[in-house]
Amino acid sequence: MQDVYLPPAGCSNIGYASIKTVGGGDAKQTLAIMLAGSRQWMPKIAYVFDDDVDIRNEERVSWALAWRHNPQTGTMILPGQNMLPLDPSLGSDSPPVSIFKAGFDCTIPVVGHVDRFAYAAATVCEPLTVAPDTRAMSEDELAQAMEDLIRAKPRTWKDILEHFAGQPYPVLYRAFGRLRPRLGRMADERPGYPYTFADSDFVYGDQPGTSSGTQAG
Repeated sequence: MQDVYLPPAGCSNIGYASIKTVGGGDAKQTLAIMLAGSRQWMPKIAYVFDDDVDIRNEERVSWALAWRHNPQTGTMILPGQNMLPLDPSLGSDSPPVSIFKAGFDCTIPVVGHVDRFAYAAATVCEPLTVAPDTRAMSEDELAQAMEDLIRAKPRTWKDILEHFAGQPYPVLYRAFGRLRPRLGRMADERPGYPYTFADSDFVYGDQPGTSSGTQAG
């Protein structure tokens, strides 16, 4: 275990831990210790993260919970656990009492085939370069120009933003929204999964109807 933190707003009933995983059960065992090992009967809710997550930074905690937690496999429920009678969620203040406790595994899996790159933290790119003679385009113009761009070659969202740098974002996004129902993403071109005109959400490069000009608008 690398670090433990109890966020003040959780009043010791919420706990975060960061660990360096080695075995496949490390995260679950850490949660079990956090939830069941305290003589003070707290915390009630526990989260465990990899050691690349700063558990004292709520933004990084939220990011890891959003992208590394799988509710199906990463949620632990422990029934019949001791709890302070002061907790109003118990519905009773007369001991002895018990409660269900919850643990959330927000670590990268170590068992089986794991693509660690897919779990890498997002980074902020440099500001886009805007040409000095950029003219603001209408939504209709942007939608048509964007369609032409994507038909010429599958494009990532980053490609689209770079190509139309300087255009008002709300107008750009509305123009893209007009095309989105007709777009799929290239499933074999990760991590950007560029957009292409297709009849399904995800397509492959050798799938009919995904190259420029072959898919009807």
